[in-house]
Amino acid sequence: MNKTKRRLTKEDLEENGYDIEMLGDPEVHPMVEKIENGKPIWRFDEKPIMKWISSQIDLNKMKIAFLDGEFSKEEYKQFDRDIGYSLCGFEEIWSQQEQDEEEIEDDDDDE
Repeated sequence: MNKTKRRLTKEDLEENGYDIEMLGDPEVHPMVEKIENGKPIWRFDEKPIMKWISSQIDLNKMKIAFLDGEFSKEEYKQFDRDIGYSLCGFEEIWSQQEQDEEEIEDDDDDE
């Protein structure tokens, strides 16, 4: 598989409509464009040890632990960054999570 990568900038993200507030600053959370099988994919720059750890654990149990409050949203988001999530996948998952949280808050307000 042909792989090359270049580091993304804040300007790259802004020009392509990414939510920088959700993703985080690319200077703090490095993001890269990888060419995989001739197609560009924008991802967080993975940390190999975290990628390995993610292959050794039950990610569904990890999600349940997060929902049970065993660690913060920011810690969980950082794990997703560290395993090299694609930017579009990260935005999709975390925007849905935030929407779900808002709906729960709205339901609590109605009671």
